[in-house]
Amino acid sequence: MVNVLMLVLSVFLVSADLQASGPEAGPLTEEESVWLTPERQLKKADDELNRVYLNLLNRVSVSYSPSPELGESLKSHIRKAQRAWMVLRDETCQIQVFFIDPAAPAFEEARVDCLARETVIRTQYLDTLQF
Repeated sequence: MVNVLMLVLSVFLVSADLQASGPEAGPLTEEESVWLTPERQLKKADDELNRVYLNLLNRVSVSYSPSPELGESLKSHIRKAQRAWMVLRDETCQIQVFFIDPAAPAFEEARVDCLARETVIRTQYLDTLQF
């Protein structure tokens, strides 16, 4: 009984700590991802992707300020690639959940988990681009 109480208390403390971190918190740590729902993981991953994506576009603008037309061309390619990646991500995740009954709770959880995982991978990629 004491072990169960300790487990419940530790879950409560970790949950309260995560909620206190707020939406402005940085990328997910491995420990956070264990305790967050797939929907919350996806939200945090999507927020981080948006931050990195906008930062990338800004870096291109700065790097290509002497040749703005080249910078705009590059940003156009980045935007097109991002839109294409979103389609690829969504279809990839549909493949992963194809054999799960859409009415089952596991379907949405697995789909959202896949979306979050693919989003984290894309964020890491965009963050490595140098211009």
